[in-house]
Amino acid sequence: LSLLFLNLAVAQFGVLWRGVLNINSEKKLKITKAIKIQIVSWLGKYIPGKAATIGGKIYLGTQEKFKKSSLAISCLYENIFTVLSAFLVSLPIIYIFYFQEIQHSFYGFIAIGITLLSLILLHPKIFFMCTNFGLKMIKKNPIPKEHFLSTKQIIANLIGYSIPHITIGFGFYLMINSITPFPLEQIIPSIGIFTFGGIIGLLAIFTAAGFGVREGIIILLLQKHFSPEIATLIALLSRAWTVSADLILISILGVRKVSKTQAIIQKFQPQEEEVLKN
Repeated sequence: LSLLFLNLAVAQFGVLWRGVLNINSEKKLKITKAIKIQIVSWLGKYIPGKAATIGGKIYLGTQEKFKKSSLAISCLYENIFTVLSAFLVSLPIIYIFYFQEIQHSFYGFIAIGITLLSLILLHPKIFFMCTNFGLKMIKKNPIPKEHFLSTKQIIANLIGYSIPHITIGFGFYLMINSITPFPLEQIIPSIGIFTFGGIIGLLAIFTAAGFGVREGIIILLLQKHFSPEIATLIALLSRAWTVSADLILISILGVRKVSKTQAIIQKFQPQEEEVLKN
């Protein structure tokens, strides 16, 4: 059952990305196509550098006849929404339930800094200027202003992107209960722990899928509830849990789709700067 919630969240991310892409695109992407593209790009997280997830999504989007500029800005928004919404969900929980555990950790300060910076950068005017300044620096054509979201659309997406994080966190709670009893009132802390650990792991671009980083945070915070041995076991099994969910996604794609995914990942891994190419 916990695996169901994990894979449901992947589909939710796909639907949310579709919403951002469709806002300013003449062509509208179907939900089923968006979920398929999301699954393929999701599997690219196992490649260090994170370029494969973005590059794969843009490549597959162009196969559906979408403009690269629309795809690039939608992916940029998606990544910011994913990170910022994760911190907005997890930081209040972490500082309410685990202040003593996190107060001396630099992860907490980094998270607050990234959250504040992201909120500033997401202001429509600032985001427009910064994005096109970056494109100008790498000698790419600017993205038209109409491709950028309004303040209301940004707020709506931040709320929407919080839903998959909560879904995954609830699945994590169910996974813990499959190992050892965990009271029902610990659902909210479970959501905070996995969301915080997961997003810090995602930001650790030097690791594939946050290996080691996420587990370290989970162990640190779960020791408030369990012995170090049990906390370590849960952290390690959470990795097996997410890998198992990804294997299910691979089986959904099929062998042929996996081969295509690998080709896309290999093509885009060393070309992170190409994701914003017009």
